[in-house]
Amino acid sequence: MRYEKKTLDPAGKEFLSNYIQNMNPRCLILIRAPNLPLKQLQWLTSHDNAHIVQVFSFDNSEMQHWIKQRLQANGLTFDQQIPSLIHQYTQGNMLACAQVITKLQLIAEQNCVLTSEIVREQLVDQCDYQLFDLADACLSCSAERALQILRHAYNTKTEPTLILWLLTQEIRQLIQLIELVDQSVPFNTACNQLKIWSQRSRLYQTALRQASLDNLQSLLQFCKLTDERIKSNQSGQIWHALELITLSLCLGKQVGCCA
Repeated sequence: MRYEKKTLDPAGKEFLSNYIQNMNPRCLILIRAPNLPLKQLQWLTSHDNAHIVQVFSFDNSEMQHWIKQRLQANGLTFDQQIPSLIHQYTQGNMLACAQVITKLQLIAEQNCVLTSEIVREQLVDQCDYQLFDLADACLSCSAERALQILRHAYNTKTEPTLILWLLTQEIRQLIQLIELVDQSVPFNTACNQLKIWSQRSRLYQTALRQASLDNLQSLLQFCKLTDERIKSNQSGQIWHALELITLSLCLGKQVGCCA
C-alpha cells in the first residue's frame, strides 16, 4: 500500500489501530509512506505487531559508489566512467541496475576490461523517476538531470498539470524561505516553520545560493500563465513552457519566454 499524504488523517490512524489489535496472521500489510514524517508514526512503536523502517534513497554519488562496489564484488575490471554510465541508464531503478551488473558478469571474458563500448551494448533506458525527483533536481541546480526527468515524464504521458503543480509549489516554498531569511529568521528555523524536512533542507540551501526573489516571483507569474493555457486547452506549447520553468528554476535566472 502506498500512502502519499504528508499527514496521517484520523481515518487512517483508526484503521491501523484497529488492524493491529485484530490482525490476520496470514496477512502482512506493507505501507510505503515517502511523504509522512516519522514523528506521526511514533505511536506505532509501542505495538509489538508494527515495525517502522526509515529508509533514505541514495543520491547520485552514493548510487555510483554502490555500482562500483558491486562491479568489484563480481570480479569485474572496468574503466573509470563505467559506474556513471550504468547509473545514467538506470536512475531510480535499482533492480535494473543490479540486472545490468549481472549481465556484464556473464558476458565479460577473463581478464577483459569493461569499456564504454562494451557496456553501452548492454544498456537500454530503464530509468524510473518519481515526480519528486524533478523537484530535487531543480533545487540542486542539476539542469541536465531535471530535463532528463521531465522528458521521461513526457514520454510516460504524465499529466502536465501535476508537473506544473510540483514546480509551482517549489517556487512558492523558495519565495517564502527567502522572505523569512530576509527577516533575519535563521535558516533552520525557517525550514521548520515551512515544514521542510531536515533531509531536504540542504537542497534548499543550494537553490538559495543562486535564487533571487524577483526572478522567482516572475517565474511564479509565468506558472500562472501556463496554468491558464492548460485550462483553456492550449496544449501545443505546454511541455516547452514546463522546460523553460524547469531550466529557470535550475539556473536561478529566467530562460526563454520566462524572461
